[in-house]
Amino acid sequence: MADKKFNDDQPWSSTFGEEDNEEKHQFSRTAKNYQKKDASPVTTTLLVLFIFLFTIPIVWYFYDNHRSNQELSSKSSEEVMVSKAAENEQRQALKEKKEKERKEQEEAEEEQKKADAKEKERQAEQARSEEQARQQQNQQDLAKQNAQSEGQGQQDSAGYNNSYTVQAGDNLYRIAVNHGMTLDELKQVNGLANNDAIIGMTLKVK
Repeated sequence: MADKKFNDDQPWSSTFGEEDNEEKHQFSRTAKNYQKKDASPVTTTLLVLFIFLFTIPIVWYFYDNHRSNQELSSKSSEEVMVSKAAENEQRQALKEKKEKERKEQEEAEEEQKKADAKEKERQAEQARSEEQARQQQNQQDLAKQNAQSEGQGQQDSAGYNNSYTVQAGDNLYRIAVNHGMTLDELKQVNGLANNDAIIGMTLKVK
């Protein structure tokens, strides 16, 4: 009680002490607020950095996937174009091959026709030549035979200087016997093919 009184009696000491405590308390609170204010940007920065680092792989994944899809799509389009080009080229080559084979077949058939025509012409010419040769040979044989027959006839008729005219009732056998000849001899000398005696016909006899 004495102290309180003492303090009451000395107001300046109480004022300065309280003010000093109040200033210290206010300074401490300001420092804390300052520290809070000072720590907030760092936390924000770290949080933003963390989010950025976390989102980078995700963004990169979608970007890389999209790029891969684009490349795959582009590659697929190129492959389709190359495939179509190769297919068209193969189809054109096959068409040209068939056309070439068709022309070659037509040319071969045409050559075969020409060869067949030449062969037929050769065979026809050979047949004509053989026919002409045969005809010439026949003519030669006939001429030779005629010459021989003529010579033989002249030789055979050399001894038959008489003649006889066939009368009614005559026959070749009787005529031959009457003239000292055989029937075959009479027929050969006169060139007869049968035994008919025609009335009025003149025969060579001995």
